[in-house]
Amino acid sequence: MDEHVSLARLIVLRRLAHVLANNLGPRLKRHVTTLAPLLRPRAILGEYIQSSHREPVRGADKAFRELRALCSTVSSAEPFFLSPEVEAPLEVSSTNVEIHPLEYVHVVRSGKEAKKVFVTAPLKWAMTYSGYSIPRLRELLLARDRSPAELKEAVLQYLILFVATTGERGLAPLFESLRFPIVPHYFPEFGKLPIMVITAPAATALPPDDDVLEGTEISGADEFEEVVDLSSLTGLSDPLRERVVSLVREANPDLLPA
Repeated sequence: MDEHVSLARLIVLRRLAHVLANNLGPRLKRHVTTLAPLLRPRAILGEYIQSSHREPVRGADKAFRELRALCSTVSSAEPFFLSPEVEAPLEVSSTNVEIHPLEYVHVVRSGKEAKKVFVTAPLKWAMTYSGYSIPRLRELLLARDRSPAELKEAVLQYLILFVATTGERGLAPLFESLRFPIVPHYFPEFGKLPIMVITAPAATALPPDDDVLEGTEISGADEFEEVVDLSSLTGLSDPLRERVVSLVREANPDLLPA
């Protein structure tokens, strides 16, 4: 959103975001529950995951090489500064995925003023392994007496999920077909760590910083919610329907009206 949005308009768009989230959120959760077994670390990395029984998985060698390369790049860099080594078999404490409305930090700039605002996106969801939500990751990272081992496991959990969704056997195309595309997002506070974000067919966005700043000053809290971007609704389409119609017209142009 580039244009100024009045406070009254913001309230209307925020309420609309909640209406859509209350409808689309449960639908997405059902999709994620169905696909969850395919996203378990062992389903991707096979015997590279610690287990009491053997379970060879096709493509596990390549997935582990990708994971090791990612860890070398991400974990040793800012803000983690952890050991880049990844030794198999990996011990992972969480194997089930969960989704939560996306929360991230946005730096509002207005003139010479700048402040951090915690933003929630009602129609975007961060998918993580259970117990490793974004707030938990932030807590581990900022802890004064942080545990390198616990933080390293959290980083690995995010990287495993990235490999599970974006690799050759990844589920990103399936999420796209379900009309809930999933793509990695990168946030400054987490460096190069990819965070998998699912987006609803209707998008939300932040208004200009001046409007965000005004909203936080009225509420008295450094928090803000993205609001519905109405332009995203006018562009909704049905790719499968369009493909079927195209095939029919190619087969016989006279069967359907122009």
